[in-house]
Amino acid sequence: MRVSNNMTVLNTISNLQQSIREIAGLQQEISSGQKMRQISDDPANLWKVISIRQNLASQDQYGGNIEDGISWLNEADSAFDSANQIMQSAIDAALSASSTGHNSSDFETYALKVDNLIDQLVIVANTQVQGRYIFSNSKGKQPFIRQDPGGGEEVNVNPSITDTIFYESTREVLPQVSETVSFNGQSLFIDSDVFTHLFDLKDALKANDSSAVNAQIENLTDDQDLFIQSRSEAGTQINRLEMIKTFIEDQNAVLQNTLAGLQSTDLEMATTELASRMLTYQAALSCTAKVLQISLLDYLS
Repeated sequence: MRVSNNMTVLNTISNLQQSIREIAGLQQEISSGQKMRQISDDPANLWKVISIRQNLASQDQYGGNIEDGISWLNEADSAFDSANQIMQSAIDAALSASSTGHNSSDFETYALKVDNLIDQLVIVANTQVQGRYIFSNSKGKQPFIRQDPGGGEEVNVNPSITDTIFYESTREVLPQVSETVSFNGQSLFIDSDVFTHLFDLKDALKANDSSAVNAQIENLTDDQDLFIQSRSEAGTQINRLEMIKTFIEDQNAVLQNTLAGLQSTDLEMATTELASRMLTYQAALSCTAKVLQISLLDYLS
């Protein structure tokens, strides 16, 4: 009889202790707002949570790559806009100089203006983003253009750039999906002969040669069209990256909601369950007290 009573008491106390642990767990869940604090809390959904967190980390990386790519393209867009304005100024100077009624002083003024435009275009060709020259191919830490230090009569590609194979600068924006964010400086500023055309215009102006000045207008217009087209391409690529960015942000929102559903506590449900467990515990405690009293009387009798 004593063994039976002892076992009953031990089992009862064990059950009460388990109830206390469950109540404490619910109280902690409510106070923290998290129902998954350790693996044992919900092992069935643990791997879902891990997978979602990994996806969110990857999405953050892609988002950073997109922001970097957009920054790069925005600088290219700004550079092409500046180049377009430079070419328009050169065209305007050529049109004005090729008209009648100008003296040598006027031509000299126009020549100085074009010389200044050449310097401005060199700056554009050496546009930087975060310390990298965007038109310098894979040698992004070196300027693309070096102007002749002996008087500015020549503009050349940086010698360390000319031996470099052109590599497109890309950013991974989705799994196994990369987008190009660079433009070929060689084709834009060298193969196009834009600097040659500007120097020829300056020489014609210095020579007071109206017909030679007029002959450069078509070349300058073609150069301007190239920069306009490049700017359009930059804008298209920016829009594409913005769309991908929006897609990723929408995905992130879905993943965050799913993660919250797996991890976060349903306060209403948890509070109701806690109240129920407390009532059950109080009832069990009351019954246990009566059982212990009866068992003690049996022992004394």
